[in-house]
Amino acid sequence: MSLKISEVTRNHFFHLLYRFHHVDRTQQSSYDVFLSFRGEDTRSHFASHLYRTLCQRGVVIFNDDVDMRNGLKVTASLVRVIQKSRMAIIIFSRNYASSAFCLNELVQILKCHAEGRMRILLVFYDVHPSEVRNQSGSYGEAFAKHEERFNYDKDKLQDWRSALRSAANFSGYLHKRREEPEDVFIEKITERRIGWRCSSFTFNSGRM
Repeated sequence: MSLKISEVTRNHFFHLLYRFHHVDRTQQSSYDVFLSFRGEDTRSHFASHLYRTLCQRGVVIFNDDVDMRNGLKVTASLVRVIQKSRMAIIIFSRNYASSAFCLNELVQILKCHAEGRMRILLVFYDVHPSEVRNQSGSYGEAFAKHEERFNYDKDKLQDWRSALRSAANFSGYLHKRREEPEDVFIEKITERRIGWRCSSFTFNSGRM
């Protein structure tokens, strides 16, 4: 019973922190990081740990918990938030590609990067980059379903595939849960890859 209470309390705290931290910022401020992830895969553990670690370092984050949103379209207000963000951290997990919302969001992130608006850092969470790049494994399964659902919109499907292929070529980190504790992995990517100091932001460029 105590374990269940602990899990509920942690998730509730995470959502309260998210709502409090961003209540007015979507309209008036820029963000250091836009965090994109598939909620059902990582919300209760990896994404919340990463979010907490960055907040403790004074990083201003927009945490787009896609499971808290309805529909498939990336709204105009969310596009503005992406445009205001200096960096996107994208967590590619097993079910990321099963979400049309995540894929639409990814397309917008890559557009901003192409325009020189933001940098991108990837985390491959229990998936190999080749699965993302080639849409194989769980990503292939997701696209088989998308092709049935969106067979009337071939351009959308192509945009999603192109976005995944392009994104998989960015620098990133591969995390296998059974091989490395999450807290150690998160410290590694925040210390080695990103330089944080209060709310100021620097990105240590260069590929792995």
